Amino acid sequence: MIVTRGTILRRVNGFFCFMAIAFGALTQVRADQSHFTGDWQQIVSNAGQCDRCQIAIEQQGSVLRITSSNGWFAVVDVDQSGASETVSGIGRWKPGHGGVYSSAPFTVDFTMTDGQLYMNMSVRDADKRTRVIKAIFDKLPPTNSDRSLSIKA
Repeated sequence: MIVTRGTILRRVNGFFCFMAIAFGALTQVRADQSHFTGDWQQIVSNAGQCDRCQIAIEQQGSVLRITSSNGWFAVVDVDQSGASETVSGIGRWKPGHGGVYSSAPFTVDFTMTDGQLYMNMSVRDADKRTRVIKAIFDKLPPTNSDRSLSIKA
């Protein structure tokens, strides 16, 4: 088999095209969901006013990981097309946090609307009644974010 310079160049170009397509698609998903990532300050909730309540959202591969300053954490699926303004997932209150919700699992939906993040969390209390906790968050500027407020799961 005779290997010419043209054959080598075609193979190298083919390899780089393959890599660009494969990794370009992964990078695109991350970029399209970046509006969810960052630190968020709760501004209103049907569970009561909480001036210290914040959440941190980090992208980890194909999921977003949410940790809160008041004792819950969640993982939500990222829409692979990147077109959705709503993400959904599951989470849990940490033991000793959340009062009647301590250790309780929940489902959660986040929707981005006009730059604000709307949350709907469905959780069962100790009496097995389902309650929907709703909250609205504003994004904190990157320079004012404080990762130490997040509770690690």
